[in-house]
Amino acid sequence: MSKLLIVLILVGAGFLALPRNLWGSTFTDWPELTLGPEEALEVTFTLPCDASSVKEDTVWVSEDESGEAPLGVQVVFLDEDHRKLRVLPPEGGWPAGRTYFLFLGSALRSQEGVPLGKPVRLPFRVLAPEGTEPSVADEPPTLHVATGPGEVLQAAARALDALDFVALQELLSSDLRQSLEGDPEVSEEEARKVAQALREARKLEVSSDEARYEMTVDGVTYPIILRKEGEEWKIERF
Repeated sequence: MSKLLIVLILVGAGFLALPRNLWGSTFTDWPELTLGPEEALEVTFTLPCDASSVKEDTVWVSEDESGEAPLGVQVVFLDEDHRKLRVLPPEGGWPAGRTYFLFLGSALRSQEGVPLGKPVRLPFRVLAPEGTEPSVADEPPTLHVATGPGEVLQAAARALDALDFVALQELLSSDLRQSLEGDPEVSEEEARKVAQALREARKLEVSSDEARYEMTVDGVTYPIILRKEGEEWKIERF
């Protein structure tokens, strides 16, 4: 059976990458792009895409690397056989100086019913128009703050990968931080297992001030609870 391949192209910037087989691949991240506020992203499939599989939960853009809080973007086909898909910027263009993520969900499929397989995540950074890009000397770099519960879990995974328990504690609720004394006694291998489990955590329920996930480590499933403290999501239990 033919497999659904994709090529990602930055409109106006030419060829980005060779086709990549995503059927069964464990690699879902593509290299970061840079583009202007008015530029669009174009996705080219090697097989005609089933237009009915293109929905808000299969092609979307988010500022959250976990894919939550999608932006309002328009997705259009450029040809009759549905091989080329264009993702247009939101009204007014992409805000400059920010990083966004284009997501292609695993439920995308060809007209023959061949699924995409693993979902794809493509980060892209939006540059200011030429001549208006702020200089490093004029503006100090800003810290990226995790804004959604899913992004908090991804940030916790990165902290565990780096064995950076100071950064990890910043993501915990005040109650959970108080219950911990010093850095946890955990090996690098154990930390990486938990980090991977956090990346693959399954979302169960999210409300305006509480989120529930679950993760599996060595065949055992553990609940994860996040709650809002002020305007920030914090890990209450994991």
